[in-house]
Amino acid sequence: MRKLLILAFGILALSSCGPSSLYYWGEDFSNTLIYDRITYRNFKDQTPESICSMVAGFEEIINNPGGERDVVPPGVCAEYGYLLVQPTTAEYFAKYATSGQKKLFSV
Repeated sequence: MRKLLILAFGILALSSCGPSSLYYWGEDFSNTLIYDRITYRNFKDQTPESICSMVAGFEEIINNPGGERDVVPPGVCAEYGYLLVQPTTAEYFAKYATSGQKKLFSV
């Protein structure tokens, strides 16, 4: 009986060790997280195109929450809001955004 209890406890403890995705951070065709890709590119290059990519990426993550909780990941709205209050973001987006990126904001 004692061995059975130890075995049951071991199985129960190991069954909870699987990966879980509480939040959806965006995913593209190469299984790279959109959040990782856009934030790394922006901090690395700081180009107008990377700003447009960040705006579109954040918009996609916020509008399509997923994961187990089906909510926006923590900190994404804060980073998106900070990006939007930068004085050059609107100008860069108007000039350098692709038609697909601009389509996210068409009414």
